[in-house]
Amino acid sequence: MLALNKNKIFSVISLFSISFIFLGLMIPQTADAKLFYDKLSRDISFSQLNERHTLSGPVVNDIEQDIQGFIWIATQDGLNKYDGQKVTHYYHDPENQSSLPGSWIVDIFSDSQGNLWVAGESGISLYIPEIDGFYNFTDSKEHELITGLKFRVISQVDDNTIWFGTRNSGIAVFDMTQSKFTALIDKKSGLQSNKIMDISVDSEQNIYVATEDAGLLYSLSKSSFFQSFNLESAIPLPTNKLRSLLIDNKKRLWLGSINSGLILFDLDKGVLQHLQTSIENPYSICSNSINDIYQDKDGYIYIATDSGGLCEWDENSGSFIRYVHNDSNNASLIDDRVLSLFQDRGGVLWVGTSLGISKWNRSVNNFQLVNSKTPTGRNLSSDIITSFAEAENGDLYVGTWGEGINVIDIDASTISHIKAKPGNDGALQDDRITTLLIDSKQNLWVGTYRAGLYFRKSGNNKFIQYQNDPEDDSTLSSNQISKIMEIGNGNLAVGTWGGGINIITSSGDIQRFLHDERDKKSLSNNRITHMVDGRNNTIWIATRGGGLNHFDLATKEFLRVPIDSTEIWSVLLTDKHLWISTSDKGVGKISIQDVKAELFDFDYIGTKQGLESNFTYGLLADEQGNIWISTSKGISFISLDNNRISNFNTINGLQSPDFNSSAFFQGQDGRMFFGGSNGFNTFISRHLPVNLYKPPIVLTEYRRLNESIPINRAFNSEGNIELQYDQANFGFSFAALDFTKPDYNLYQYRYSNNNSNDESNWIDLDNSNQVSLNLTDGYYVIQVRGSNNDGIWSDQILEVPVLVNPPIYRSLIAYLTYFWIVVFIAYRLFTMAQRKRLKQIEHSLELEKEVSLRTSELELANNQLAVAVEETSKAKDLAIKAAQAKSNFLAIVSHEIRTPMNSIIGMSELLLTSELNENQKRYANAVSRAGESLLTLINDILDLSKIESDKIELENHEFDFHALIEELLFLFSVRASEKDLELGYSIATECPRYVMGDAHRLRQVVSNLLNNAIKFTSKGSINLEVHYVNKEIQISVIDTGIGIEKEHFEKIFNEFQQADSTTTRNFGGTGLGLSITRKIIDQMSAKIEVESALGEGTTFTVHLPVILPLKKHVMVSKVEDLSMRPILLVCSNNTAAKMMRNTFERLHVSALLTTIDELRIDTSPATNALIFIDHADFLLNRAFISTTLDITDYCVLLRTTEKADAVNEFGLRRIEKPIRLETVRAEILFASNAEEEMFENTREVSALSEHNSRFSAKILLVEDVVANQDVAVTMLEMFGCEVDIAGNGQLAVDLTQKNRYDLIFMDLHMPVMDGLTATCIIRENEKSTAQSSAVPIIALTAGVFDEEKGLCLEIGMNDFMLKPFNASQLFSMIAEHIPEKQIKISSLDIPASVVPNKTIELDNWIDADAVESIREIEVRTGKKLYLRVADSFTTVMAEQMPALLEACKSNDRTTAMELAHAMKSLSGNVGTMVFTQLLLAIETAAKSNQPIDDTEKLEELENVFENSLRSLHILVEKMYD
Repeated sequence: MLALNKNKIFSVISLFSISFIFLGLMIPQTADAKLFYDKLSRDISFSQLNERHTLSGPVVNDIEQDIQGFIWIATQDGLNKYDGQKVTHYYHDPENQSSLPGSWIVDIFSDSQGNLWVAGESGISLYIPEIDGFYNFTDSKEHELITGLKFRVISQVDDNTIWFGTRNSGIAVFDMTQSKFTALIDKKSGLQSNKIMDISVDSEQNIYVATEDAGLLYSLSKSSFFQSFNLESAIPLPTNKLRSLLIDNKKRLWLGSINSGLILFDLDKGVLQHLQTSIENPYSICSNSINDIYQDKDGYIYIATDSGGLCEWDENSGSFIRYVHNDSNNASLIDDRVLSLFQDRGGVLWVGTSLGISKWNRSVNNFQLVNSKTPTGRNLSSDIITSFAEAENGDLYVGTWGEGINVIDIDASTISHIKAKPGNDGALQDDRITTLLIDSKQNLWVGTYRAGLYFRKSGNNKFIQYQNDPEDDSTLSSNQISKIMEIGNGNLAVGTWGGGINIITSSGDIQRFLHDERDKKSLSNNRITHMVDGRNNTIWIATRGGGLNHFDLATKEFLRVPIDSTEIWSVLLTDKHLWISTSDKGVGKISIQDVKAELFDFDYIGTKQGLESNFTYGLLADEQGNIWISTSKGISFISLDNNRISNFNTINGLQSPDFNSSAFFQGQDGRMFFGGSNGFNTFISRHLPVNLYKPPIVLTEYRRLNESIPINRAFNSEGNIELQYDQANFGFSFAALDFTKPDYNLYQYRYSNNNSNDESNWIDLDNSNQVSLNLTDGYYVIQVRGSNNDGIWSDQILEVPVLVNPPIYRSLIAYLTYFWIVVFIAYRLFTMAQRKRLKQIEHSLELEKEVSLRTSELELANNQLAVAVEETSKAKDLAIKAAQAKSNFLAIVSHEIRTPMNSIIGMSELLLTSELNENQKRYANAVSRAGESLLTLINDILDLSKIESDKIELENHEFDFHALIEELLFLFSVRASEKDLELGYSIATECPRYVMGDAHRLRQVVSNLLNNAIKFTSKGSINLEVHYVNKEIQISVIDTGIGIEKEHFEKIFNEFQQADSTTTRNFGGTGLGLSITRKIIDQMSAKIEVESALGEGTTFTVHLPVILPLKKHVMVSKVEDLSMRPILLVCSNNTAAKMMRNTFERLHVSALLTTIDELRIDTSPATNALIFIDHADFLLNRAFISTTLDITDYCVLLRTTEKADAVNEFGLRRIEKPIRLETVRAEILFASNAEEEMFENTREVSALSEHNSRFSAKILLVEDVVANQDVAVTMLEMFGCEVDIAGNGQLAVDLTQKNRYDLIFMDLHMPVMDGLTATCIIRENEKSTAQSSAVPIIALTAGVFDEEKGLCLEIGMNDFMLKPFNASQLFSMIAEHIPEKQIKISSLDIPASVVPNKTIELDNWIDADAVESIREIEVRTGKKLYLRVADSFTTVMAEQMPALLEACKSNDRTTAMELAHAMKSLSGNVGTMVFTQLLLAIETAAKSNQPIDDTEKLEELENVFENSLRSLHILVEKMYD
C-alpha cells in the first residue's frame, strides 16, 4: 500500500545531464503570496567549500573573479585562487621575489584590461599569469610615492586610471598608460579625509568616496574637487562613519555605515531612507554595522552586516529578509559576521564571513523542502509524509506515518496537529495516516492503516468512524484504507489494501466490489494503490498484483486492462493520454483514442529512455501538460514537447532519493507536493532548479612523468608542449569554472594527431578533471570541454597542442643521413654494374664461340629429356590406374566379404534371441562381437585411401568407455588363453565411465595394441592399465614379449614395416596396424609412447584428451549398501590378483587377500565368506576346499579355454578371465541372496528408454507433406507428446507467438515460408521478448548435403535428422534435447507388444526395415499407419512424377531439385529405397550443375517407379486383406 522507507540511509545520486532550456526561471515572490510559501521561498540552501578546498585563512576580506573565470579570495592570511576543484594558496615568501609582499590581503580588483590587482597591508601587487606570481610595487626607489602605505580598496575611475584607497593616506592614483603611480590625493591636495573605506564610480564617471571620519565625498567626472556630505554639511548625513557604497541599477546611492545602519541618499534631496535594526521588527535590517552592499545581476540588493548575517532588501514590502547561521541546519549561513559579497558570472553569490565562505546560486534555486529541520517546517510532528489534501482556503493537510495529521495555515504560516486518541469517542484511533481527502463540501476524510475510515464534517471537530465488521457485508470490506476519492452526487469511492473497493453513497450505504476468480468482469486484485476519475461515470483503478482496471459505475463491471506489469502505483488521466506508474517498467502511456478503442498497447518510458529508476510512484501533470514523477531515485520530469527527460535528486534539494508511493498531490494553483521519509518538497513547475550557465574551461595543471610543471614553462615558443619520445607519459588537470556545484561538473576529452584527420569521439571523464596520456611520436591536439552541474556544456573547447619528437633514429637528420647513404650505395652499385657490363661484353664474345658447340649438345639432351618425360607420363598413368584398380579391388573384396558377414551377424543375433544357457549366450555374444569387429575391419579397408591421405573423419558421440575396454579384453581372451597367456586389466576409480569421442576408432587403436601384444608374447602376461590424469585418459598395454630395440621405435610406426625382417617370418603380420594406429591417434589430437627392453617386454601408452558429456549418469556398480558376506581372494597369479583388487575398488567392496595355507591355519575368516579363487590355486588345493564347502562359497576364476571339469565336480560357480565388473558384482549379490534387490535397483536406476519412459512435452511439427505428418505425429503421440502441426514456416511463426513449445521439428523445404527463414524469425522473436531460454529446433531434411547441415546450425537450429527416420531415432533425438521432460512409466502402463501374425515376403523394390519400422508403430498404436502413408504416396506421385520428368527434360534444375527432394522424403517413408536413391541422384545432379536430362536415366527412373508402385500395392493387399 505504501512504499515507506523508514530508517533508510540514502546515498547521493548523480544528476543526469539536461540538454534543454526551461522557460520558467525562479522569480521573486509577490506581495500577495501566502506567508507560508513566502517564507518557504526564503529558505535558502547555502553551500560551503568542502574539506578539500581549505582556504589559507578563515576571515574572507574580499572576493573577485578574474578574466579567465577563476575565483580569488582575500584573507588575513594569504590569497587564494579557486577553480572549483582545488584551492591554490599564495603567501609572502621572503626568498621568492615573485611572492606577495605580505599575507594580509584586504582587496582584489580585476580591471578593464583583465589585470588582477591585489591590495594588502604590505602594499600593491599585480598578478602575472605567465609566471603564476606577482609583480610587487614595493621598491622604495621606483615607487617612492606609495612606499609604506596601507591600502583598503581598489577602484577603476576611467579607462586608464585606477585609484587605490588607503587606511590613512588618502588615494594613490595609478596611470595605466604609464604603468606607474602618478599622484597621491590626500588632505594636502584638498581631500577632506585620508581614511578611505570605499570608492564607487557611476555610469557618467562621477566618483563617490566613503570615508571613516568625513562621510561621503563626491567628485564630478574629470573634476579634482570633492563635495563633502557629513553631519555638518548643508545636505547632512546621519553619520560620518561610512564603510561601503552601492550605486544600484536605478542610479540610487546606498550608503553602509559603521554603526548607523543603511542609508538611501540623494545628492540633492539628502537622506531618502534611513534603515536601522529593531529588536521588535524581525523584518528590519540585520545589523546597524554594514560591511558591504551588493546588487546582483537580477537586481536583488544584499547587505553584509557585522554581526547580523546577510540581509536581502525586499523592494515590494520595504523590508528585509534575513539569512543567518543556524547550528541545526547545515545549509544555513556559515557565520553571521559577513565581510564581503560578490556574484560571479555564473550567478553564484559568494558571501565572505569571518569563518569562511557560503555561496548560493539564486537562479538555480532548489526544490523547496519542508521538514522538521527547516525553519518553515520545524513544527511538523513527523518527517515521514504519506498523503496531502488542500482546503478551499488553501490550508494544507499533511498526513504522516505514526504522528497523525499536520494542518498548515498558509496565511499565518502556522502548523497545528490532529492526533489519534485511542479510546476517545470522536477522535482518530490510528496515527498511521494513509490517505486524505477534503471533499467538495470541505468535509475531511481520513484513511488509516488499521483503524478504517474517518469522516469529520466541516466546522465540526469530531470524527465518525467507518470500520469493517466481518459479520456485516454493509460495512467496509477492510480497515486498511489506501485511497479516498469523490465520485459525484455526494458519493465516495474508497480503495482498500486487501479488501477491494467500497462505494459509500451520500446516504451512508456501502457497497463492496472485490476480486472474484470466477468472474472476469470483477476486480482483478483486492490491493488498491490509487484511483482517478475516468470521466463518463468511470474510475481508473491501480492495483498491486492485478494491474490496471477500468470500473463502470453504471454497469458495475470492471474491465481488466491487459498490461505487461501487474504492480501499478498510480494513474494519471490527461487530455491526450492515460499514464500509469509501475514498479518494474517505469511509466507507461497510451493515447485517449486507443483507450476508447480498447487498444491497450502502452509505450513505456524507463531507464533505457533516461529515467533514473524503473520503480515509479506518483504522477502529476503541470499546466503545460508536462509529467512529473516521483521514483525510488528522485523526481523525474518528462517534457511533452520533445519527450526529453530530466532527473532531480538530493543535489537539487529533494528530501531524500526515495519517495512514498501515496504522497503526491497537486494544489489549486498548480503547486505540486511530493513526500517521503524526510519531509516533503513543494514547487511550482515553472520555477525549475536548472543551471543554464555555460562555464569556461581552463588548464590548471600540467604533469610530466608524475611531476607537476608550472604551466608557463610547459609550452615552447610556438605554443606547443614539446616532449621527447621517452617523456610522452604526461597529464593535465583542468576546470570548468562554474561554481554552483563544482563537484558535479562534467568533463570530456578527445585528441587527434597528424596521422589521422578524424577526430575521435568524446571520452567521458564524469566528474574527474584530470587526464593522463602516453603517446607515440607525432603532433596532437588534445581537446577538453566541461559542463556545469546540470550537464550544460560550454561552447568553449580547451585545446592543448602537443608535439612528441621521434627517437633519434627517426628524426629528420636521421632520414637525411639514410638518404645520402642510399644515394652513395646506389652510385657504387651503378659504377660496379658498369664495370661488370664491360667485362660481360668482353666475355660474351668468347662465349659466342662456345654457343654453337653447346647448342648441339643441348639439342641431344633435350631429345633425351623428351623421351624421359614421355616415359614418366606413361608411368604416372600406370600408377593412377594401379591405384584405381587397388581401390576397385578393395571395394569388391570388401563387398564380397560383407555379404556373408551380414549373415553371420544376423544369425548370431537370432541365436541370442533364443533360449540359451549362460555359456551359450557368452559364446554367441563373442561370435556377434567378433563379426562386428570383422565388419569394422572391412570398413577400415575401405577407409585405407582416406587414412593414407590423412582424411579420417572422426565421430563425436557419448559412449561407455569402461564397457569398451572390458569388451575388447573379452574378445581377445580366447587368443590369449590359447597361448597360455594371462590377460588382465585395471581401470582407475577416478576414470570417467562415459566420455565423448569416436568409440569405433578408439576400439581400433586398442585392438591393434592388444593384437600386437598377444602376437609378440609367447609366455607371461598382458596387462591393460587405464589412468586418468589432468583430464587425460592414459591407456597402457604392457606385455612380457620379445621387446623392441630403441633404434626401431620410430620404424615400427611406418607402413608395412616391423622391427626387423625376422619378426615377419616368426610372427607374421603386414606391419600396417601400428601405422594406422598412429594416424588415428594423430587425428584424435592424442599421442602414443613406447617403452621397451629387448627380451623383457614392451609398453605402449596412449595419452587421450577427453571431453566429458553434459548429461550425468547414475552408476549402478556400487554394492556397499547391501548386506554382504565377507569376501576373500585367493590368487597366486599376480595379474589376476591385480585385476580382482581393481574390480573390488571400483565396486567399493572390501576384500581380504589370503592364501590356502593361511586358511589351513585359521579357517575362521572363511566362515560364511565368499572366496574368489584362481583356477590354478583351486586345482592345487581341492582336498582342503572339499572340507570347507559347508562353511563358505567359492567362485573360481578360469581362462576362457581352461577345462572346468573339477569345478563342475564340486558344483562351484565360476567366472571367466579377464573378468567383468558386472559379473563380479552379480556373484557378490548372488552369494548375499540379493539377486532380487539387484534386479530392482538396476531397474530403478537404469537409463530411461522408449520402452520404459514417455515425454511430458508439447511439440510443434512443421511439415507440409501430409504423409510425413501422419508418420511423425503417430510416433510422437506414441511417446506421450502433445503435438501441434504447421503446414509451412509462416504458420509455425504464428503458433510460436501464441504458444510455448518444448521442442520444434522443422522441415526445411516448404511452400509460403521455408524452415530456414522461419527459424531465423523465431530466434529474433525470442530475443525481442527476452525469453529465458530458446526452444530447441531440430531440422528435418531428406537432403544429405553438408553445406545444408552447416547452414542449419549456423542460423540457430540445434540439430538435424534425416528423413525417413524410425521411432528409435526420433525417441533418441527428443531425449537428447529435452531430457528434463522425460518421465518414467510403470511397466503396467507400457502397452504389451503384439507380434504381427503375418510374415510378409518382400521383393527388392521395397526395404523391409522401413516397413517393419512402421508396422511396429502400428502394433503399438493400433493405427493403420502404413496404409495411410501408401495411399498418400500413390496420390502425390501421380501428380509429381510427370512434373519431375518434364522438369528434367526441359533442364529446369530448380524445379527438378525441389520436386526430387519432396518426393524423396515420401518415398523413404514407404520404403521404396531404389526409387529413393534415384531421386537423390537427380537432386544432387541438379544442385551441382550435372546433366539431368539423360534419356536412359529418366527411362530407368520411370521403370523403377512403376515396379515400386506395383510392389507397394501388392504389399498393402497382403498386410490389410
